[in-house]
Amino acid sequence: MIIYAYYGLGKTTLCKKNPDLFIDVDEEYVMPKFNQNLDAVKDYIIDMSKHHIVLINGRLFQIPEIKIDFAFIPANKQMILNRLENRHTSQGFIDFVKYTFDENIFAVKTECERVITLSPNDYLSDYRYLFIWKKENKIMSQLANLQKEKDNLTSKIENINDDIATVNANIERIAKDILLNAIITGTEFKIRHGSIAPYTTGYMIESPHVEKSFCYRVTCQSEWYKNIVNNLYNYLYWSADKYEKLAKKVDAAWKAMPTSYNKDAYGPDNSLHGHHIANGYETDGFKNIVTGRCGGTWSSYTTCSQNDLARELCILRGFGADFFVEHESQFTMPKELVEHIYRENGLLDEDSVLDDEWFANNPNRCVLN
Repeated sequence: MIIYAYYGLGKTTLCKKNPDLFIDVDEEYVMPKFNQNLDAVKDYIIDMSKHHIVLINGRLFQIPEIKIDFAFIPANKQMILNRLENRHTSQGFIDFVKYTFDENIFAVKTECERVITLSPNDYLSDYRYLFIWKKENKIMSQLANLQKEKDNLTSKIENINDDIATVNANIERIAKDILLNAIITGTEFKIRHGSIAPYTTGYMIESPHVEKSFCYRVTCQSEWYKNIVNNLYNYLYWSADKYEKLAKKVDAAWKAMPTSYNKDAYGPDNSLHGHHIANGYETDGFKNIVTGRCGGTWSSYTTCSQNDLARELCILRGFGADFFVEHESQFTMPKELVEHIYRENGLLDEDSVLDDEWFANNPNRCVLN
């Protein structure tokens, strides 16, 4: 803050009593100090006003860019002359005030926005709380602006964090979709159901990327198409480049998939079990697998869930959707999943569904007559 005070109003006394708060910049001393350089004087006053209340006098208020917060003038000329005489001020300075008073006061009233007139019994020290309040108000204003700036930055950070979370969610979604397709096609990851630990059965992942141990590391108990994928994603903790490499292999696996099959393959034979025991990764005989004629038993260490899993894998790879739609209650996976996989791999148009029209147009992928 910058305060202008006419001579004799107690500027020097106020500054001496409160040196931590007020700075006395007297024209008589500051101009010689800076060799009459007004720019240097201006810079000094402005710099001091950043942390103190600066009190100036004389014609310093007329320096360009000096903004006066308050100007204090006496009620009349005689009031100041009496005070200067009581201080035993030199006659030369008293004469200077006497002859320049009216001109200076007029200039102050004209050029300063807030002018306060002191009565003969008033001094600047009577207004020091006004100065402090004004200074604190400025500080509070600065604090408010800084808080607003902080809030804006915090909002930007929150938006950035939201964007990062969205990106991470998309990365996770794409990575899990790649893993699901890898499991379906048997590309570096295969799934089966059986004993995952002593006295415990469940779905398990077998892969060179999953460490082998006494108990299987990546397992789940239900909804394998969702839970096993989540668990595998968390286990692998892969970077994006590894998923890109896997995606290329999965794409090649889908392109190598058969588009038709022998409906008589894996029919009844004279082997020990009398039929083929499916694992879900076959490339032929889908009719007998999907309709449930290729399941194993406990004697072949094959669970009922493994039999269903083999049928679901064949359906997800493009064969037997007609049987699935007609007997959906026999399976754990939803129709939406099958249609999603089919659309993703070019077996079903984006705006189409698995219905009689699709079955009629894709007889080589059906298992029912």
